[in-house]
Amino acid sequence: MSQANTTPAERETYGRYDPRLAAAIANNMARHGAMTTGDIAELRRMNPERPVAASFWEIMMGQGITNPDGAERDHPELEKTWARILRCIAMDTKVGEKHTEGPHLGNRRLGEALANADYSEGRLKALLNAQGETIIKAVEHATHFLSSKQEKFNWNQAAALMMTKHRNTAQQDSDRVRIAREYYRAVKNQG
Repeated sequence: MSQANTTPAERETYGRYDPRLAAAIANNMARHGAMTTGDIAELRRMNPERPVAASFWEIMMGQGITNPDGAERDHPELEKTWARILRCIAMDTKVGEKHTEGPHLGNRRLGEALANADYSEGRLKALLNAQGETIIKAVEHATHFLSSKQEKFNWNQAAALMMTKHRNTAQQDSDRVRIAREYYRAVKNQG
C-alpha cells in the first residue's frame, strides 16, 4: 500500500488496515499443525460482534492488527471487521487428519474465481454495488459459494471488500473495478 493512497490513520497503525494480511492468515491456517482443529472451530463459531475467541486474539496480536503494548487506542470496529474476515477464512478452511487446505490461492483473482464457479451476473452486480453492512454479507455469501464449488481465490481481494468502511473511495472503486474486469474477462474467455 503506497503512502499516497492511505489515510493518516492507516499510516500510523502498523498495517492493521492492510487487507493483504488476509493471505498470510489464510496460509497460516492452512499450514498443517499451525492451528489446531479446535482453534479453527473456535473461529468458525465466533460471533464477530463479540470477538472473544482466544485464537482470534492470538492472530490479531501475531499479525500486529491489535497493538500489543496497549499504548495506542484499539479500534473495535476494525477488530469486528477482521473477526468477520477470519471467521470466513476459517469456515472455508478444510481440516483433515493429515492435512489442512486453505481457501487462498494467490494467483487466482476473485472475479475470475467467481466466473469459473458460475456465480451469476446478478449476484456479481449486487456485490459490486453493495455498501456498508450489505457488502460484508455479500462477500461472505460469495466466499462460501466459492468454497462450496471448491474454488480457491486470492483472499486479499475479498478482505479488501469487507474492509470497505476502513478504506478510501479511490481504493474501494479500484477494488470493485478490478473484480468486475476479472469476472467479465473470464466469462469472455469461457465463451
